[in-house]
Amino acid sequence: MFDYNHIFDIASNYVEQSTIDKINFIDIGNINDTYVISSISKGRNFKFVIQKLNTLAHPNVYDIAHNIDLVTHHISNKLNFIRSEYPNLDWRIPFLLPLLGNKQNYILECNSTYWRAMHYIYPSISYNRTISLLHASRIGQTLGLFHQFISDIPISSFICTQEPLHSCSKYIKSTIDIVKSPNYKSNCNIISNSIIKNIIGNLPRYLSMSTSIDRALSSKILKNKPVHLDPKINNMLFTKESLNPLSIIDLDTVNPGLLIYDIADCCRSACNLKGEDTHDYINVTFDYDIFRHLLRSYIDVGPPQLEDQDYTFLPTSLQLIPLELGLRFFIDYLHGNRYFKISYPDQNLIRAMVQFSLVRSLEDQMRSITKTIESFAK
Repeated sequence: MFDYNHIFDIASNYVEQSTIDKINFIDIGNINDTYVISSISKGRNFKFVIQKLNTLAHPNVYDIAHNIDLVTHHISNKLNFIRSEYPNLDWRIPFLLPLLGNKQNYILECNSTYWRAMHYIYPSISYNRTISLLHASRIGQTLGLFHQFISDIPISSFICTQEPLHSCSKYIKSTIDIVKSPNYKSNCNIISNSIIKNIIGNLPRYLSMSTSIDRALSSKILKNKPVHLDPKINNMLFTKESLNPLSIIDLDTVNPGLLIYDIADCCRSACNLKGEDTHDYINVTFDYDIFRHLLRSYIDVGPPQLEDQDYTFLPTSLQLIPLELGLRFFIDYLHGNRYFKISYPDQNLIRAMVQFSLVRSLEDQMRSITKTIESFAK
């Protein structure tokens, strides 16, 4: 349950109180609390989302609003020029809503909490798991379109809102330090788990893999470009009937980054058919057919975004991204679940083992995956 009157008061900072008709809490995402507001004015129904922002996860709420505003208006302007290239595309944009009486501000401060509102895109559908090969193709197409739409935003236009979201080397080093501690060594339930033991035992090898990408980026072999940084499949919206792309939402993380990390993160989410919050982590696998259809559709969006060096480092990225997320869940669990929302005490530990199982499955299939990537690069 939620405090209806409190959410009503928050929403009335974005629309007139008299127009607010319904409020519904929606249980999505691991970070922010989200509500859908129905507003009726002059016979028209307008729906929007309000979110209580998790400032532990994203402390720079005003800078994030700047980046979201930058991206949404850039896409809107770009669509006006390229509609003829995509005649069947009905892309929707989750614009931020300004405060009433202050059109320059999107953020509401209330009793040391921060809120924002944005357009709710409907009718639409999103999924926590990939449901078919067609869906896999649409996922790749959606990410490809998004990358195309934001590709020409100057990197300097973004405000850096946090440390690099994908910093696998940092999380590997943190985990190496943690497992040396007496508190960790005394936790028999964790250190005896075969999945965790395998990951911990291979951390030096993973650090070498991650460092190779860090070096390629610092030497400009790989280049930062505008990316989403969290393109999991439940951040993608589709039409209900034909699964045509509608939008990518949850733009808090949009910043300069590596295209291959965005692709790897999308594949991490799409190719796990059991979902991120399954308890059956032992049987989690990386679905090769889903991966092949997704990547093919991403590439086919055109014009080409991936360069030769991106294809070279993509297999490594596919392994590192689920490892990184698994380590983030694992570290948060060991630190008392302060970052990711949980509904039961061991949820972040289970989430970590889901990602670690994906890493194991990827490694088992890496020869076939690498060959597929190489064939697509030709």
